[in-house]
Amino acid sequence: MSKTTVCAVICAAGKGLRTGFEKNKLLIPFMDSTVLEKTLSAFDFPAIDEIVVTASETDLAEITALCEKFKRTSVVLGGEDRSHSVYNALKTAKSDIVLIHDGARPFVTREIIENCVQSVKTQGSGICAIECRDTVAIVKDGKIISVPARDSLR
Repeated sequence: MSKTTVCAVICAAGKGLRTGFEKNKLLIPFMDSTVLEKTLSAFDFPAIDEIVVTASETDLAEITALCEKFKRTSVVLGGEDRSHSVYNALKTAKSDIVLIHDGARPFVTREIIENCVQSVKTQGSGICAIECRDTVAIVKDGKIISVPARDSLR
């Protein structure tokens, strides 16, 4: 039986408009590197066969340079939104399993990554989520119509 291969798609083509930074939030200095480098480091272990990073045209050169030190990593041009960026990455992925990561959460653990891969192998898909700590309100016409229980949200 051949080994199941795994690709991690790291979405880094965003503009980070909501953060108020002057540049892509993944390229902001963070703990002696950048958020993107921390995220790439989390996926840089033997169970991950390839990493595909999406980049905007504006950030393509900088992201490509940052990715050079990570083996098995390639960079593709992102799209007009995240779904188009993921699609561009999927067109180049060669692995049996593809994990999609938003890039902005660099503290994902190897255990979480391995659990997601195992879920795909046993269940056909997987998702990583954390419990919602904020109150979420369902709003219609400017009025709150319901507030779901937090323990049912991720």
